[in-house]
Amino acid sequence: MKRNWILGGAVVAILAGCGLVPPIPVSDPLQLNGKSVTLSLAGGALSSQSAMSGAVNASVADVLKDVTIPFTPGSFKVCYDFTVEGTFSGPSGSVKLSNIELDLTVNDGTNGPASFQASASEVTMTLAAGKYTGSGKGLCGNASDVAKVIAVLKNAPEPNTITGTFSLETDATLPPGTTLKIIFENGQGEIKL
Repeated sequence: MKRNWILGGAVVAILAGCGLVPPIPVSDPLQLNGKSVTLSLAGGALSSQSAMSGAVNASVADVLKDVTIPFTPGSFKVCYDFTVEGTFSGPSGSVKLSNIELDLTVNDGTNGPASFQASASEVTMTLAAGKYTGSGKGLCGNASDVAKVIAVLKNAPEPNTITGTFSLETDATLPPGTTLKIIFENGQGEIKL
């Protein structure tokens, strides 16, 4: 019996290596859909290339409890889209956001911590009706320790938590007190063997 299990595992590993075992999709794996974070100007900086950052804090359910994962995965990729909203007296037209980064730590007190580092390409915010808005796609990153993340997201919350930071830079001179609200959307995950 043990030999059959080992042989079966070897066959799955070979098939996965050949790309014949499809990735396992996971919807909203970090449960950030609809959650928001507010970014503020760091140190009251007003000039171009101002750095902005804000804290991310959320609870995470055991989102993988019904997902069958036969072996320790080789990778776990997570992607989120996001909307940026800001109300401030800035330049007319648009403001470009760059160096967009999301650093998260997943923990449950037993199996964590494990981290994700994600980044996205530039986003342009445009002014309409007194508010700057923009949409970002593909804020993507991979888990640094896949086994730990899987353990946190498969087991019942103790509670499971996410903490971290979201940061970016702007290409415009922004006034004192500027804040931006980042809203996470359309979260998708992909587990590969």
